[in-house]
Amino acid sequence: MNPFILNVSIVILLDLAGIVTAKIYSLNKNSVWLWLAILFFAGTGLFFARSLKYEGAATVNILWVAGSAIVVTLVGYFAFKEDITLIQAIGILIIIIGLIFINLK
Repeated sequence: MNPFILNVSIVILLDLAGIVTAKIYSLNKNSVWLWLAILFFAGTGLFFARSLKYEGAATVNILWVAGSAIVVTLVGYFAFKEDITLIQAIGILIIIIGLIFINLK
């Protein structure tokens, strides 16, 4: 697998894990979840830095933020029963279109 894609995928997954554990902490105030969130976010930073070996900061950051927005929205909807408005769904569609454009060379 392409090391750049692998590193950015890990960034997105660690970011997702950090957000999910932070959400769980916000619901039950158990500090274990907070420490897990901190650990996952630290890992996000580490793999973000590793990704910079392969692409510029702007590209890596766009892929991270866009990918994270999509997966966090889906997890929020399915796991935490959060609502997605029509405007938010259109926004996610625009993000997906933007990802396609960013990846065209």
